Amino acid sequence: MIETIYIDGGCSGNPGPMSIAMTHNEHKVVKEIGDGTNNRAEYLSLIYALIHIKKHTDINADYIIKSDSQLLVKQMQGLWKIKSPELRTLHNRAWKLIHEIDHAIAIQYIPRDENCAGWLLE
Repeated sequence: MIETIYIDGGCSGNPGPMSIAMTHNEHKVVKEIGDGTNNRAEYLSLIYALIHIKKHTDINADYIIKSDSQLLVKQMQGLWKIKSPELRTLHNRAWKLIHEIDHAIAIQYIPRDENCAGWLLE
């Protein structure tokens, strides 16, 4: 079985007040998380989703996490360099969580208009 989780992060101004969103089945979350950049919010939404998987994992499920952030997806896939020390720290934290979860996890890019988590931030 494959479970799909949608994530998004954004801020008002860049930097500015950040929010993250996640949807997984009927579970929907929107959180304000302080000030920062859009890219930081995207990584924090991924970390939130990974913590959610770790706490609420289905023993028979693998996961696809869908995001409209090309930067996040390409960096997590190892295709783009991470120049920001802050994003490097968040990237490492996300990888640590992925390795603590005993299920396959794929991170996939989707267009903005297909991201139902993003709709929660609008």
